[in-house]
Amino acid sequence: MSILAALLALLALVTPADATQPAVRLDPPDPPPSIEATVNALPYSADHAEPAMLAFALVAHGQGMTLAWIESWQVAVDDIMHYESQYCPNVLGGARFAGNGAGCAIARQGTGSDAGFGQVTAILRDISCEMVALCTTASVIATPFASMSALVATIRRLGVSAWCYNDFARSFHRVACTNPGLTA
Repeated sequence: MSILAALLALLALVTPADATQPAVRLDPPDPPPSIEATVNALPYSADHAEPAMLAFALVAHGQGMTLAWIESWQVAVDDIMHYESQYCPNVLGGARFAGNGAGCAIARQGTGSDAGFGQVTAILRDISCEMVALCTTASVIATPFASMSALVATIRRLGVSAWCYNDFARSFHRVACTNPGLTA
């Protein structure tokens, strides 16, 4: 199943039904899970892209981005998360995973200010603070939803430029830097 197909399936669960549709059940349905709860419950592990990419799509949708915008960012976001955090929401710069990184378990947390899925740095924290009220390193890695919210906010404001700021960064993220998505 593609990420986009999975997103559409999950959005059907977290988007309220049209009130004009007749009810099939007489008893009240269980409330749909929130995007935040869904993102926080995904099974993240180092080097496993699918949960992180699904989280990106859900959070971006929750921040008002269109499906066309979300789809246009798939290549760049995959590259950013792969090289920055190995698809894990809870890492600080310099972190070392326990064992094979199952469950994104950390053997030694990093000491850098760069945090989360996109390793959003302290310099960029003003953006996540303004746009999604994530103002500290600890708040960015507090939950997968927070981590992805910081990444999506940074992309919405700066596109790939936050990861493509000099020759070294462009060589590290050559895929992301040459595949920016649509502007927000």
